[in-house]
Amino acid sequence: MDTTTQLDTLQQFGHSFQTKVIAALLTDSKFLDSLTEIIHIKFFESEANKWIVGEIIDYHAQYKKSPSMDVFKVQCSKLTNDILKKTVVDQLRHVYTSV
Repeated sequence: MDTTTQLDTLQQFGHSFQTKVIAALLTDSKFLDSLTEIIHIKFFESEANKWIVGEIIDYHAQYKKSPSMDVFKVQCSKLTNDILKKTVVDQLRHVYTSV
């Protein structure tokens, strides 16, 4: 098999699957605990998903739990790129409505 087809990403499963993984990271503490050492932002396709997963990983490393929506609001307010900020807000809304 060609090594270029063996990508270590979730892109091959599509945006919907990536959203479900993020939702699971936020709602299932055992899932988050078990994946925190192996999940990486490069597995995700969009910059918004990469940012969200990065925040989840960082927050979990510090507090051993997933961040709340309030934590995301504070962190998102620090973003200087307005396009990324809007995309992150839209994606978080989509993640939380899919839960």
